[in-house]
Amino acid sequence: MVVTNAHVAAAGSKNSYLEKQCTTLKVGYTTDDREAPSVFRNAQVLEISEREDLALLKVSDPLKGVKSLELQDAQPLIGDSLTVFGYPALGGETITVSNGVVSGFDLSGGSELIKISAVINSGNSGGPVVDMDNKVIGVASAANQAGTECTDSGEYFTDGQNIHLARSIKLVSDWLNARNGR
Repeated sequence: MVVTNAHVAAAGSKNSYLEKQCTTLKVGYTTDDREAPSVFRNAQVLEISEREDLALLKVSDPLKGVKSLELQDAQPLIGDSLTVFGYPALGGETITVSNGVVSGFDLSGGSELIKISAVINSGNSGGPVVDMDNKVIGVASAANQAGTECTDSGEYFTDGQNIHLARSIKLVSDWLNARNGR
């Protein structure tokens, strides 16, 4: 089984990920971080949650000897070191790693997001965010670019720094547990 983002598994519009839901995706494998994935397996999309921006895939004929990443039971703390893995478009066809720290938490959308300082670009989405013990603490999800704005009253303000977001592993676990409870 593989967990990724809904916006990776379903190429919809901003309004709905489910517009063009894929039923099968390709999952690539490599054993050399200097090489692009060379072995691919089909993965069936079992479920997509637009609300949580998560998708569950089942890999057909998985490679033998490939170990799953462990999930972290403990919630991360602000300042904890982390690493993001992914395949951003600017990074070419090989894996790209970005290091950072837990910068905070965002509960405003009803789901806990982890704010991180590690860079997330298009292509990192759905990749693992791991702690210093190499246990997954989240799923790389989004980047919020800084912006500036002039208000109607003429005031000028800056809208934050570049903040990168990950879906917390607690959110993923809760979603999977709810799915299994059906």
